[in-house]
Amino acid sequence: MANTNLGGPRTMVTPPTGTASPTATTVVLAVVGFAALCVVGWSMRDTLAKRSSLGLWLLLSAAIGGFAETNSDILTGVQFFAAEHGRIVYSAFGRTIAPWVFTAWILWGLALGYTTIWAADKGWPRARMWQLFGGCLMLDLVGESLLQHAGMYTYFGSQPLALFGVPIVWLFNWAATFMTAGLLARHLHARTSGYRRLLLLPLVGGISVAYPAFTAWPSTLGLGMEVSALWANLLALASILTILGTLDSVFRLCLTAPVSRSPHSASPRTSTTP
Repeated sequence: MANTNLGGPRTMVTPPTGTASPTATTVVLAVVGFAALCVVGWSMRDTLAKRSSLGLWLLLSAAIGGFAETNSDILTGVQFFAAEHGRIVYSAFGRTIAPWVFTAWILWGLALGYTTIWAADKGWPRARMWQLFGGCLMLDLVGESLLQHAGMYTYFGSQPLALFGVPIVWLFNWAATFMTAGLLARHLHARTSGYRRLLLLPLVGGISVAYPAFTAWPSTLGLGMEVSALWANLLALASILTILGTLDSVFRLCLTAPVSRSPHSASPRTSTTP
């Protein structure tokens, strides 16, 4: 059979096995839980002040998004570790998901997603949104680096260049994922009512799978092909360019289109771009 690894050394594509420290698991759940409570409190206070239900819908969508974790893990080459005899919410595709993961989804979904909504409500133009994107990249880098250092999960396979253990392509992927989720939730919430807003519930989880499958598929393909470092980085560059192009399209759609039914205030507002 022909070798299809594009000249590179074979790397492990089977998820690694192992367990997380019970102490680390408890500390991570406590820290992530406290941070999530703070973000939930801020977002709920802001959304209630605007007499809107958008923040609640995003909160529910982010919590449900935890059930899409294993799907996105397959695409991004991630393996979570649970404490031995620790609590497990569910297992799928050889991966176990602990309670802290769902808490992290709420934290990331609101910290990145609702901050983007808040910025859009303030009328931030695309230029400032790109600055916010840079901030989201840094937040994701810090968060993922600490979690990996604590032994909670790892990336594996033919991953591209990484910073502090986090492949650069997935930094762009996750920052774009949650910003897109926030903007599309805002966009759809303004244009739906009643039972139609149930469509918001699978939004965060769906986008978390859609980004690596649609925009970062070159890197996802590379993981399955066991490519060399050179090819992994080239595929990552293609993925990053596609991610940025997709996010820019989301900015243009959600920051320029008028809000027909304001979800936040009595008078509709239309933000502008430079």
